[in-house]
Order: sequence, then structure tokens, then C-alpha cells
Amino acid sequence: MFDTVLGLVGIADVPKIWVTAEQAQQTLAEILALPDGSGAAVSSTLPRAVIVSGLTEAQLISLMNVCKKSGMQPALWACLTPVSETWPLQQLLTELAREREAMQKKSDSGVRSDPCIGRRCLSLTRRCML
Repeated sequence: MFDTVLGLVGIADVPKIWVTAEQAQQTLAEILALPDGSGAAVSSTLPRAVIVSGLTEAQLISLMNVCKKSGMQPALWACLTPVSETWPLQQLLTELAREREAMQKKSDSGVRSDPCIGRRCLSLTRRCML
């Protein structure tokens, strides 16, 4: 399904890494060094997430929109940064979950906030890193 979504956005050829719970303490840089397709057939207990790197802002927005319209289960989204690539994956997932909760509270209270989109993006869906 995710490959189909990537195709609809025109980025089907980007490398993808599916991350398992056993890799949660590895840094994002270590994970991104894995070969394309790593972990694709392995189930994971990690939260569904998409961490992207190297996509343009337009590609990221398009990917997020297509994922939402496709009925894909909601995911945590992140853009890789020079700082976050030194973090263990679990640390990033924990921080993303906190941010999502804070944004949901703001939304529930009627406060609007614009999402921040960085230059370098990292997307991890369920356990996938692009």
C-alpha cells in the first residue's frame, strides 16, 4: 500500500527502510545507512511513523495529503534534521508523540497552529524510513 502511495506522489523510487522494535535504540543516521528495503517483511510493535529525508516541501505535502486521502492509518511525521539524525529512533518517536498530544490539545481548545515543514524531511510510516 505504501509503495502505491509513493507512486501516486511520483517518488516510488526513493529508498525505504522498515524499522523494527529491535532497532529502536539505533540513531536515525545508523538506520538510514541500512540498505533500501531493509525490514520490509518484518512486523514491528513501533508506533506507525513516517520519517523523510531529502524530499522537497512540495513532495512532502503531496505525500501527506495522499496518505490521508488513501485511508492509511494515521502516522507520526518527522523531517530529518542534523540534530535528529543523532537521536535514537525511540527518542524521536517519544518526542513526536508528545508533540502530537500537545497539538491535539490546542486543536481541542480551538487554538490553531501551522505545521512546521523543514528543508530536510524524514518520514517513517509504521516502521518505514524513506
